[in-house]
Amino acid sequence: NGGVLVYGLPWVRRVPLALARWMGDLGYRNRPLALSYIFLFFFGIPLLLLLLTGTLDTTAPSATDGRSRSSLRIDHSTRAPDPREVTHVR
Repeated sequence: NGGVLVYGLPWVRRVPLALARWMGDLGYRNRPLALSYIFLFFFGIPLLLLLLTGTLDTTAPSATDGRSRSSLRIDHSTRAPDPREVTHVR
């Protein structure tokens, strides 16, 4: 998808390299700006997206109904019902 676009066209291959070189030079000249960039893109934006989507909302009902994830157990002993044990209600 994106890799085909970048590696498929020779002139587009130089764009990510040029941007990385530019960001590296900018970070070398201005360290607080580089640290701000890292904080913003790796912590700030993901946290903002989590807050906007409600993923970090503690008031939302839990899928575990208040139980911790470790207390959930899955019953893997499924078997076909015995026809003699099935009762029909009329």
